Amino acid sequence: MDYVNKSRNVCFTICRSGSKSADGKESYPFTTVIIEGELEEITDRAYYGLDTIPEGVKVALFRIKQKRVETQKLG
Repeated sequence: MDYVNKSRNVCFTICRSGSKSADGKESYPFTTVIIEGELEEITDRAYYGLDTIPEGVKVALFRIKQKRVETQKLG
């Protein structure tokens, strides 16, 4: 939370490694998805289906307000 209080800018990266078919050839390459944006606090729990979190439980919920989404295929 110290970082969030200093800056709301974030980068979220998801990587999927390639896999090989039965003959040993790569069936799909290594793939990366990069999302850059700004954290935005979720205040309407019901809108996001998070209203089952009991009241009184202290939870900080955020979503990424995306500024850039990029995919890369390597290999």
